[in-house]
Amino acid sequence: KLDNPAAILGGLEESPTVKGAYNSTLASAQAGVEPTLNAGLVALGVDFVQFLDERGAPKRYGTIVAGFFINNNYLGDRITRPDGRRDASTNLSLLTSIRVLATTLDSEKAAVPTDLLDGRAGEKLVDDVFVTGRSPAEKGSFDERNTFIAVAPVKVGPTSEVGPPKAVVAVTVDGSVIDSTRADLFHKLFFVALASAALALALAAAAGSRLGAPLRKLALTASQISRGDLSVRSGLRSSDEIGLLGASFDEMAGSIERMASELREGAAQMEAVLNSMTDALVAADPLGLVAMMNPAAEAMLGVRATREMGKPVSAVIRAEDRNGNSLADRFELPNFEAWSAVGMVAHRDGFLPVALSGAPIRSEQGGVLGAVYV
Repeated sequence: KLDNPAAILGGLEESPTVKGAYNSTLASAQAGVEPTLNAGLVALGVDFVQFLDERGAPKRYGTIVAGFFINNNYLGDRITRPDGRRDASTNLSLLTSIRVLATTLDSEKAAVPTDLLDGRAGEKLVDDVFVTGRSPAEKGSFDERNTFIAVAPVKVGPTSEVGPPKAVVAVTVDGSVIDSTRADLFHKLFFVALASAALALALAAAAGSRLGAPLRKLALTASQISRGDLSVRSGLRSSDEIGLLGASFDEMAGSIERMASELREGAAQMEAVLNSMTDALVAADPLGLVAMMNPAAEAMLGVRATREMGKPVSAVIRAEDRNGNSLADRFELPNFEAWSAVGMVAHRDGFLPVALSGAPIRSEQGGVLGAVYV
């Protein structure tokens, strides 16, 4: 119910929308909004009253102006929940640059537009809306309580109006709602991030297991080969880098096994030759220590090869020339020249006459690797 409705309607006579109702050149229906002194905002609509004349042509008989008031009650209905209670955390206000037309806030605390935010923030809000034409949305305080406010101009249909709006609508939300929503969003994002991290760790573990298992198998195979089992293979076969590595590893292991087999065969042949020799043969390493001795040498010297290994050759072969001079210096390395002598060799039953010879064993580069004595 409006106080003095006639005065209110009379005050709308100068409205562009009402004036347009009497403009015979009005092209189509029009709409607009007009502030009032104490009845909020009036939304107006104008259209023609026309009927077909006797010739069937449309004829205008007048215009009709309709409107409704957007006041405190109307705004209150907009924030009323289905259960009939108002949402205490949200409020609506209709403003001009100098007046609060309607509001669901406490009218004593929101008497003028600058009251919607405490302090200088309220003046800045009015300037942003009605001077610079912005539609701000910012956080501040109202009645010393945190609040969030968003402002937008009131528009009715397509408009070509320029300059400050006639009225704006302001939505204020209690700061605790924003803070609660923000905290809830943060918690959700935290759990999403936590779940993403857990998923990433699971995928990384799966990928690591997929990569780690073949690598562990390669390491186990290499360990078995290092312990002398040259017959083992990784058996890894796939199109990725791990599969190629496994195939290369198995090929290398096969080459090592073939080389070892050839070396064993060569060593066996050499051992057979040495064992079948009737001449005594002793081989020394680069330090002049016994490295090998054939059965003929064991019989001539009266010793066991297993007991003499690693001893100096001069201590195993005790020899002297025909003049009784010791030949021990001939067995010292490095001795770069071949030599021969006739003399006597100590045996457990005495001395045996022998013909001795020695020669260095050289590498491809000419270095002395040891010596052989016959």
